[in-house]
Amino acid sequence: MTEIMAELTNRSPEQIAAENIRVMFRRFHLNADLMIGLVGDTGSGKSLSAGTIAFSDYLASGNSCWSNMGIKCTVDIPEQLYSGGVEITYEAGRLDRKVLLKMDPRYWFSLIVLDEINIKFAEARRSSSNINLWYSDLNQQKRKFKMPMIYTVIDEMYVDSRVRNLTDVFIRCKDTALSPHGLIMKKHQGIDVEWTVYDMHGKLGGIPFNESNHSLCSMTVNLRDLWGIIDTDETQAKGSRKYTEIDEDEIPNLEITEDPEVVAVKRDWGWLEPIATRILHDGRQYIPVKEIYNASEARDRQVNQKLFTQRLRELFHIESETAYVEGKQQRVYAVYAEALLP
Repeated sequence: MTEIMAELTNRSPEQIAAENIRVMFRRFHLNADLMIGLVGDTGSGKSLSAGTIAFSDYLASGNSCWSNMGIKCTVDIPEQLYSGGVEITYEAGRLDRKVLLKMDPRYWFSLIVLDEINIKFAEARRSSSNINLWYSDLNQQKRKFKMPMIYTVIDEMYVDSRVRNLTDVFIRCKDTALSPHGLIMKKHQGIDVEWTVYDMHGKLGGIPFNESNHSLCSMTVNLRDLWGIIDTDETQAKGSRKYTEIDEDEIPNLEITEDPEVVAVKRDWGWLEPIATRILHDGRQYIPVKEIYNASEARDRQVNQKLFTQRLRELFHIESETAYVEGKQQRVYAVYAEALLP
C-alpha cells in the first residue's frame, strides 16, 4: 500500500482522473477533428449524451470545451488514490455564436458542443454571409485548427447539408424510459439511453456507412454508471478501469443547463418540428406550400404564410421556390436530399 501511495503522489489529480475515465469515441492517434451528431426526439437523452461524451472524451483529458449549453462535472478522487482526497471540477466555457462564426482563435484546438444546432444558427441565417462562410470553411477549420465538434438535433435533415456531409458519427438516441417497457416499469428519464451508432466515414470501425449500409452497433448506455468513476473500495493499479455502481435514486454529478435562446425558440416555434419532419420525410421533391400551410397545426396557430415559410427555412433548412407541379406553377417547399439514417 505504501508503494502504491508513493507512486500515486507523483501524479496530479487530473492525471489520476484521466486514467480512470473511459473514453468512448475519441481515437487519440487520429487527427482531433471528429464530428459527432446526436439525433433524437425531445426527451431522448441526446443533450445529456452530448455532455457525457464531451466530458469523458475531452474535458477529462484536459482539453478545453466551449458550448451553448452548460456542461459541468465534478469528480471525487478518494484518498486511496490521492493523499487526503480531492475534488476536481470540469466545466465548459460559454460559447459566443458571433465570435465562433468569425473563427476567433480562442476556439482553436477546442471541442465545440452545440445543443440544437439548427436553432442556434437560425438567427444567423437571416444575414447569411457569416454563417455561409463558417459552413464553407468548416472542414478546413476542423483539420487545421483541430476543432472537434459534437452537436445535437432532432432530425439530421434539419442541419445544413455541408454539416451533414462532414459528420463522422451519427448517434440516434432514445431514452428507454419512454419505451413501452420503460413506461410500464415507471423508469426515470436520463438513466438508460439507447444509442444506435452510425460510422459515416469509417473512423470508428474502419468501414464507412455508405459501404456497410447499416449501423456500427447499438447499445444501451447507463449514463449514471459514468459518474461512479473511481472505485473507493479497492486500490487500483495504474491504467486499470473500475467503476462504482450508482444507485438510480442518486443525482449524477454532471450538470446540463439549456441555452436560454434555444429554450425561447423551442417555446415559440417547437410546434413546427413535426411539420418540418413530415416535409423532409414525405418522399416528394416538391410539396405545395398551401398543402402544408393549410394543415391543422399551422391553421390553429394563425401564423401568416410568409413568417411560416421563413421560420421553416431558418430553423430546418426547408427552402421554398416556384415550380411547375401537378400541372400548374405554384409555390412549393423543395427537398433535394434524402434522409441519411434509416
